[in-house]
Amino acid sequence: MKLYILLLGFININLWAQDSIVTNIDSICTNYDNEIKMAIEEELDFLPPKFTITSTLMMRAIGEVNSKTTLYFDVIEKDDIDDYGNIDTCVLRKIDVELQSGSYFIHKQYYFNSDGNLIFHKIHDEGYDCWEQSYYYLDSTCIQINQKPLSVENCNLDVIAESFKHTKLTQNEITTALSILKGTMDYKTQLNILFKLNY
Repeated sequence: MKLYILLLGFININLWAQDSIVTNIDSICTNYDNEIKMAIEEELDFLPPKFTITSTLMMRAIGEVNSKTTLYFDVIEKDDIDDYGNIDTCVLRKIDVELQSGSYFIHKQYYFNSDGNLIFHKIHDEGYDCWEQSYYYLDSTCIQINQKPLSVENCNLDVIAESFKHTKLTQNEITTALSILKGTMDYKTQLNILFKLNY
């Protein structure tokens, strides 16, 4: 009986710790979005620093797809000069991606801590899957996935996506979370190239 009580207490402590981590991640993301919102309201469009890339793609069987990607970053001053003569460097803080066609709208957001490590990813999918999924990361490991269905008129599906909160991930969820994490490396490379060309 004592072992059962100890195990139950340990499980409750772990659940409380994970909820605390998720709450902290949500707070970091909200604070960064508030910083962006305040800069827009104050017409300080250079804060936080960002690069925005827009394009129009022609995709087979879909047609025109408008894409907009914004990379938000912090500038880090270095004391020494690198091989390219750059004094400063940058750390990715947020990626905002919008994909819009006649049949779907996808909005992806990635948030990074001040060290440039992925802490949160959210994807909002209208038109095909009609759900919103959130991925929480700690030390490059996904610790929680949440999903909720969307109720928008663009979602003409027979089956509504289920709501869930997973802290014990399936193999498919682990694979998807790792793919998201690896995909951020391309954005980091893109940011570093743009930063070297423009700063």
